[in-house]
Amino acid sequence: MTTEKKQVDLGAEYFAWKKVYEREKRFFYIRTKFVPNLKAECITGKFYSNHDVMQKNDADQNFVNMIETESTKGPKDRSEHPATENQRYGWYPDLQPVQKNDPRLYRAHRKSHITWLAEQILLGTRDIPKPPPFTGIPFKT
Repeated sequence: MTTEKKQVDLGAEYFAWKKVYEREKRFFYIRTKFVPNLKAECITGKFYSNHDVMQKNDADQNFVNMIETESTKGPKDRSEHPATENQRYGWYPDLQPVQKNDPRLYRAHRKSHITWLAEQILLGTRDIPKPPPFTGIPFKT
């Protein structure tokens, strides 16, 4: 008797499941260490559960102190630099006021050439030919 090994056709279904497994292995992480989320609040407690209801006096005082201190801190107390672009506006102190007497630092233009030209056109001081007034379309008889 000869023993022959059968060749198994893996097919497309095997490769599809293999791809799903590799994706889950790459993107999913099983956490083994508990880190409290201090910003999250309990939405609702289970009123019927005796073990879920805890008084503040029964809680671990370290966690209570940690939650109280973290909830009173602002973003500047948590990090040295702004985390997002929106925080940048109020993060750094105001700059020095503009010194208008120093021409090296202040070059304000009261009017640009575009606004000057628009004023001249609106005031009618430029010699720009104006179109004749519209009198309507004449009737054909």
